[in-house]
Amino acid sequence: MMLQERDPTRAERELLDTIERGGRTPAGRTAVQLHLSQLLPSNRPGSRLKIASRLFAPLEISHNLQVFLLSNGDIFVLGRDMPENQVDNIVHRVRSLFDNDPLTFDDFDDGIDPFVTWYAYEVDFSELEMVVRNLLEAAEILRKQRLGTPAPPEPLSPSDLDQLRDKVLALNIRPMLRRQPCIRLRPKQSAEIMFEEITVGITEVRDSIAPGKDIFADRWLFQDFSRTLDAALLAVLPQAPVLARPAAISLNLNLESIDSREFRGLLNVLKPGQKVIAEVQVIDIFTNLAAYQSTRDLLRHNGHGILIDGLSPAMLGAMDMSLLDPDFVKILWAADLAAPQHPRKGEGLADLVSGLGAERVILSRCESEQAMSWGLANGMTAFQGRYMDAILGTVTMQQCPSSSQCILRDCIIRRTSVMGRRRSECPNMPWLDQVQVLSAPSRRRTQ
Repeated sequence: MMLQERDPTRAERELLDTIERGGRTPAGRTAVQLHLSQLLPSNRPGSRLKIASRLFAPLEISHNLQVFLLSNGDIFVLGRDMPENQVDNIVHRVRSLFDNDPLTFDDFDDGIDPFVTWYAYEVDFSELEMVVRNLLEAAEILRKQRLGTPAPPEPLSPSDLDQLRDKVLALNIRPMLRRQPCIRLRPKQSAEIMFEEITVGITEVRDSIAPGKDIFADRWLFQDFSRTLDAALLAVLPQAPVLARPAAISLNLNLESIDSREFRGLLNVLKPGQKVIAEVQVIDIFTNLAAYQSTRDLLRHNGHGILIDGLSPAMLGAMDMSLLDPDFVKILWAADLAAPQHPRKGEGLADLVSGLGAERVILSRCESEQAMSWGLANGMTAFQGRYMDAILGTVTMQQCPSSSQCILRDCIIRRTSVMGRRRSECPNMPWLDQVQVLSAPSRRRTQ
């Protein structure tokens, strides 16, 4: 069920209809409501809510449960003869996804858990029906409010796809390619580049071929579109001079794109021993676990690797990493991770990192020294983000024979470019790729 729909009442209407039909034969029926709408707005992005709902997917198949993700973020799970222990275990995993939110702090001494409510149809049907009717009424109000606001960008439609595919294939994406190093700290105050992540500026692509379109509105249409973008990236990347330097590169790809002619063509131009690390989004893994596992094994067999992107510390604890067994995982840094919180804040993260293997864990979106210090305190040694870009740019300028002709900002921008004008403006282009080992910044003492 998509969280953001053109009609925000659709999920609520389907839920109410299902409950009313189930009320005719209430024996053995149960409903579970997870009150995720009560989380702080910053703690409930749509992607995390979708992941939370997908945690129930195994029970949808094995016990015929029905799962509804409502427009306000609440999740309802319905079923007859529900395996309560198994559902309760998944509720606990969902709770751990949001363990930095006050909604999960309450010890509910009064016996009322603000995070979840259980309803037995035979006892609580009237209350359950009233709750869902109220949710539908609130969704109706939201729908009317949306009708009174300026029209959002027009969502991508199936009929747009063929036209957009043709535009992507005709587009010169070379100036839109960016790279960002992942840097691992080593003993004795040194560091090295683990790999260079190469991406396409999706906003630049959208502005070039589909201005006024919301290409992200429908996840499945965007995924179809992104496969075409994957093919365009893989086709042009062998021509990039930067490809010859790093020991490894990483690429954000759909699982299907890894089993493609274009991907095999890229592998054919790599130097002996050079690796590709495929970065896949956690939501894509939930969609097709079997495809993920077979892709992971194929990459490893050919000397490459796979990385799960987009995790929070809570998600790392909630997911079964022994089943997924990735080569790397990326945890997304957010400033509130270091903010003073309840006593359980961050508890066990260092153990999770150690259990998975510190060499597998990368802290991404590092914008400051605070982020790196937090990661080090939790056992991490690999980092990626603008703070690391600035460090690498500083070391590059310190060692570059032509540094007097540049300023640091220009050096950082030129180094992030893969092909095109920005890179060619460098007075000493070979030096942009020269630094692979650098001195790590010293850690500041905290009082």
